[in-house]
Amino acid sequence: MASVISKEDTFDSHIKDTLYAGAGLCREDIVALVVKDGPARIHELIELGVKFSSRVNGHERELDLGR
Repeated sequence: MASVISKEDTFDSHIKDTLYAGAGLCREDIVALVVKDGPARIHELIELGVKFSSRVNGHERELDLGR
């Protein structure tokens, strides 16, 4: 699962990565919608009790969605 959740991430970079990985099969408007809606859906899942891996980054704990 990938989502813009870190201060170093951007919606534009996720959109570009998804379009590249999609090799021309993705509609850019749908990709943009899904990417921009991602953080809200992640937080909704957390509120519903879904557990995600996390890691310490400096003095903060952040989600580690790559694990």
